[in-house]
Amino acid sequence: MNIVVLNGTAGSYLTVFPPDQPRPLAASMNWVAGQAPTPNGVVSKLSADGRLGLYNLSGNVDVIIDIVGYYETGAGGAIGPAGATGATGAAGPRGFSAWNTIPSGTTVIGSQSFDIDAGQINADFQFTIPFPGQAPAVPATSFAPDFVPGTIGESALCTGTSLVPTAPAGRACLYIVTSSNISSAQAVLPHLTRTGFLVTWTAPAAGDSYIKFNWAYTAP
Repeated sequence: MNIVVLNGTAGSYLTVFPPDQPRPLAASMNWVAGQAPTPNGVVSKLSADGRLGLYNLSGNVDVIIDIVGYYETGAGGAIGPAGATGATGAAGPRGFSAWNTIPSGTTVIGSQSFDIDAGQINADFQFTIPFPGQAPAVPATSFAPDFVPGTIGESALCTGTSLVPTAPAGRACLYIVTSSNISSAQAVLPHLTRTGFLVTWTAPAAGDSYIKFNWAYTAP
């Protein structure tokens, strides 16, 4: 319906509702005293006997109501019969977990970023990077990046890039994506285990220290 309120003698509100139901704590219209005629679109149910309830909080007001449409309750069709159950397919192979050995020849990759407020000059930070499974053996070494974004680091054995990280069998390689306030004196120490490796660096200046790198490890 379209409702217009006019000639309101006090600031008030109007609630439209089915009168056989509890009046809701909501306003269909709001106005101040002497406000110009104000329209609004309102949708409301009717009572069981077809009546409409109007509640005005205070003062007097004239209300004009134009019914512009209504909804009818439709009945849904019957539910159709259930289709035949298809055959159950074969279960796929289970992937390895952190408790399983990474299959030989499999390369696992990851991406890490750390943003730290160093706070003081030469503050040291270290973070453990876990493998998604256990390496068949402790990696032979890991290679310290040279802190130039996109380069392969200090070892020619790391032939990938920061976009496509790769590693030779039995080794881990890191590729810098971006960094700030990072000292190359302590990039990656050889704290390697079958479950991951340790990244450590020094912030040469006070303030924010940021590093983002991609890494790769290939099981021998």
